Amino acid sequence: AVVSTQSTGVEEACTCLLDILERDCKNDRVTVPLFKTLELLLNNVILEEKQGNSFAARFTALTKKEVHGSGNVAKLLAALNPLSSCVQFPENRPVLSQTMLLLCHRYPRVRKGMADSLYTALITFDDAIGRCEEVVAILESTVWEDPSDIEVLRAKRNEICTLLGVPVPKKTGKKVERVQQTTSEQFDSYSDLVGRAGY
Repeated sequence: AVVSTQSTGVEEACTCLLDILERDCKNDRVTVPLFKTLELLLNNVILEEKQGNSFAARFTALTKKEVHGSGNVAKLLAALNPLSSCVQFPENRPVLSQTMLLLCHRYPRVRKGMADSLYTALITFDDAIGRCEEVVAILESTVWEDPSDIEVLRAKRNEICTLLGVPVPKKTGKKVERVQQTTSEQFDSYSDLVGRAGY
């Protein structure tokens, strides 16, 4: 009975946090700390398989929506660890597909952050995927923050996709660069970069 009660409590907590993420979509003051809370939750709570699969599916979908088109570096980086932690659950293909998109993000720090986070998750949950050692080797040996040739990085990413058995992200036609970031996003991104530079 105790186990059942604890399981129910964890499930309710997960649902509550995801409800907040959905309700406050694009509200960075809420979603950035929420991503960090979810990271702590996934690092310290063991979810049953059914709970984990359900959580991962919904969290991945909400995260994809939340980070799409965002220029807020702090938010993008905060999303990486909880996303990577979801590879531990059996039905992890949507999670892996989303990590592959972020692995070739336009921001070098996000690419490196995604590679580091996924590397750590795969080392921790080494039975989560097949051919784990090969994937980890590519993640470790590639300079993901290298801005010189994104096509080289895409080739490495696509190699990982093949190993994981997930679709290679399709390259969309060249679009005019979006300048529709909100003032808040622009300010937060600049503040984050300046803060990390030590100014």
